Amino acid sequence: MNPQFTPKAIQEKLIKNQITKQEASELFVQVLEKSGDEKVRIETLNLIDKTILGSEKTFKLLETLLISDENAEVRVRAIKKLVRDFPLKSIKPFEWTIQHDTSGTVLMTLREVVDSSDLSEYESLKEALSNRLSKLSDEWGIVPLETLFLLDLQEQIEWSVLKHFKVYQSNNLWDVLYNDEVDFCVSRDHILGLRIHSAGIRYIPRSICFLSKLRYLNLAQNLIECLPSALSSLTRLKFLDLSDNRLSSLPDFWDELKSLRKLRLQFNLDVGEIPNSLFKLVQRNNSKRYIRDGVNPKEASVLGLFEIFTREEIIRIEESDDFWMDCEFCYHVNSEGRVSGLRIIGDELYQLSFIPEQIADLEYLEELNFAFNLIEQIPESIGKLKRLRILNLTNNKISTLPKSLKDLTSLEKLNLDDNLKDKIPEGLSLKARFSKPLR
Repeated sequence: MNPQFTPKAIQEKLIKNQITKQEASELFVQVLEKSGDEKVRIETLNLIDKTILGSEKTFKLLETLLISDENAEVRVRAIKKLVRDFPLKSIKPFEWTIQHDTSGTVLMTLREVVDSSDLSEYESLKEALSNRLSKLSDEWGIVPLETLFLLDLQEQIEWSVLKHFKVYQSNNLWDVLYNDEVDFCVSRDHILGLRIHSAGIRYIPRSICFLSKLRYLNLAQNLIECLPSALSSLTRLKFLDLSDNRLSSLPDFWDELKSLRKLRLQFNLDVGEIPNSLFKLVQRNNSKRYIRDGVNPKEASVLGLFEIFTREEIIRIEESDDFWMDCEFCYHVNSEGRVSGLRIIGDELYQLSFIPEQIADLEYLEELNFAFNLIEQIPESIGKLKRLRILNLTNNKISTLPKSLKDLTSLEKLNLDDNLKDKIPEGLSLKARFSKPLR
């Protein structure tokens, strides 16, 4: 048999009677043993059924995966299939796992399994798991459930680093802000502040949901690509720094973080569509200051959004002020409180990585200066800025231009110097095309 068969292809051939159950079993086992792709192996596990492999063979395979597989998610899937198909026979491998497994996710899954079971035989598992977590709790000085998160971190941070976490027994969260790269702040056996900065974290474990008292979380300068739904359970969180990661999309749970007052998202990729809940968060935390400064409420939310993605508050400057031409993070408004000028000129600390579609909500905008940033794309919605006269996007990473750029009928000056642009769309006026560079 061809070992390159995908799990679905194996299943389809079995359904069509093109291969026997024995042949399918052998192929599934080959995939599990030889594939280095986590998703493929998990998919294979989901397709394996005891009617295919035979009860004893299925149990032995799942037991081996639970005890010896290096991937925690594979071990989690093995637990779920074992408890479903072999609830009593699995007690011994579960006992071994409770004593030896170092994954918080695996132990958390076992905890969910034994707590939801009515089997009297599982009482010993509950006690063993409680003892294991209590031992870890004494070691760290925090409540048992919170140790699961630290165990999960161990899969991404070297144990030699993790065990030297600097622990602050303090209510003062500022203690954890400006110290070593990996620290946490503890008060009354609960983690209040956590700083895992520049540690190579690739994902946030779902066991973070157990940090029920967490108020400060700094995960800046890591490799995180997406955010788990478990993050939404941190209802006491006040400060969240996710800057300089690899986020390319944002979940829609921000309004569930009722206590969140400060959010930082700068130096990420183009996060795409801005979820409605993030706008609600901006309105709650960032817009009010701009409204007090006389900005139209809808446009104040756009300024607040830019604040989250640059980390810098944008200050109001009168257009007639001599400082306007020199300011880097500033805006000015017309007599009706509508934003008519916006400057976010990047530097090493504060740079904008994308322009949100909501830029179109600044419909009275006449000057837009986003020079010296990390912008790769201009949104199509920019074509709705019918009053825009000056557009400066010099020194970015723009490689293509939206067709809507030619809809900027009031445009007088355009600067796209020092980008990766390939061409200017047909129909853009010569006056804009060959204008002198702006600051």
